[in-house]
Amino acid sequence: MKLKLIKSPAVSLIGLVLPLFINQAFAQSIENDSIFYAKAISNTIAKYNNVISYQSRLYNGKQYASYPFTFKEGHPFFESIEMSKGSIVYDNQFCLDVLLQFDEVSEVVIFKDQTHFTQLLSDKISEFTLLGSKFIRIEKDSSNSIAIKKSGFFNVIYEGSTLVLKQEIKYIKEDISIASDGIKRSINSKEQYYVRKNNEYFIVDSKKDMLNIFKNHRNEIVDYKKTNKLNFRNDKQNSLVKIAQFYDKLSVIK
Repeated sequence: MKLKLIKSPAVSLIGLVLPLFINQAFAQSIENDSIFYAKAISNTIAKYNNVISYQSRLYNGKQYASYPFTFKEGHPFFESIEMSKGSIVYDNQFCLDVLLQFDEVSEVVIFKDQTHFTQLLSDKISEFTLLGSKFIRIEKDSSNSIAIKKSGFFNVIYEGSTLVLKQEIKYIKEDISIASDGIKRSINSKEQYYVRKNNEYFIVDSKKDMLNIFKNHRNEIVDYKKTNKLNFRNDKQNSLVKIAQFYDKLSVIK
């Protein structure tokens, strides 16, 4: 006697629907993988274009011409004769981890790639950081202050409600006292300090200048200076920064 297998409707339905679920799941997996792959490619291209974009902007300058002579003493650059990694906002584009150097005699910023030294266009630089210091560019025409005699780069040494700025001005001194030795060149420098208060710039050459700038808290500042033994004449930068910080705290309390 032969047994006859009878297919139930439920079994038949599973047999029809299951392949559909499998195919759909497989198709969805492929679609998800495709989306993920497309996003990865898109992000890679975007990052590449961003790198190319800001690097191409940094080539918007001219070749830097180094000095055709040596210096007996000093060098024209900010702190180091070596290129160092820094950041820069150039032509409204932020560029990170680029090799920079700041020539304080010529007052130009230099960018280096693998083979070129490019002197960047100063009026396209809004700020840059180098060796732990931040520099901003101030245009004479937009500063609205007689204190800023010409456009240039200023080292931000304190940034609060008030701003304390420093300019190290370097220049070449030539010595021809001994004719047989030819021209001997060395780098001399001087420092100039500024304070920006209520969007107005002031030159700070003396303790009197400083007290006039912060005159609305003059008595408190005089006491603070004495208590903390600040010597403006011998340590102008440290004294100016600490007093600006103290003034900002007083202004907040009031």
